[in-house]
Amino acid sequence: MAAYFKVIAEGAALGFATGPYCAAACGPALLPWLLAFSEAGTARITALFLGGRLAAYAAAALAASFSGGYLEKAAGPQTAAFVSIASGAYMLAAFFVFRWQCRSGCERAAALRAGPLALGFMTGIAPCPPLAGAVIKAAGLPGPAALLMFGGFFAASSLFVLPAAALQPFLRSERAANIGRLTLAAMSVYLICAGLLKLL
Repeated sequence: MAAYFKVIAEGAALGFATGPYCAAACGPALLPWLLAFSEAGTARITALFLGGRLAAYAAAALAASFSGGYLEKAAGPQTAAFVSIASGAYMLAAFFVFRWQCRSGCERAAALRAGPLALGFMTGIAPCPPLAGAVIKAAGLPGPAALLMFGGFFAASSLFVLPAAALQPFLRSERAANIGRLTLAAMSVYLICAGLLKLL
């Protein structure tokens, strides 16, 4: 039991140390969504986003545990590029869904309901220094221990994302929503172009 607590503590320490980096990496995906679709509730959007990240971390934990070191080699620049393109494409699709198909009751559209969850998963699985550090720590650990380590990592790093849930009172205006939708489109183009440039 003590060994499991040690694993959780190691994951939490890594998550807390890299939390600001994680928040900065999540911001370009999460904040435009919060601005654009705040009528769905910022707490709900943030919870779904974190749920997607948790699913990504669970997948990474199991992959690290059973990959025999292969995951560290596979998670290179090309993987990051494809994740960036996929995230940007999803955000761009969400923008067009809102723009042409959801002029009323948009928050009920399936694509938009699933948006924060999908973006959370994609940003969570994207190769980055914090994730690489967690993968290295989890490599070779038995499945349950790897999951616990990533659980600690997720809990600590999420502390830097949770404040987004309290933004609801500041995002109620139509002007904020319009800015968010334009930012969503701009950020999606940026992510797609950044991913393509990494592949060149």
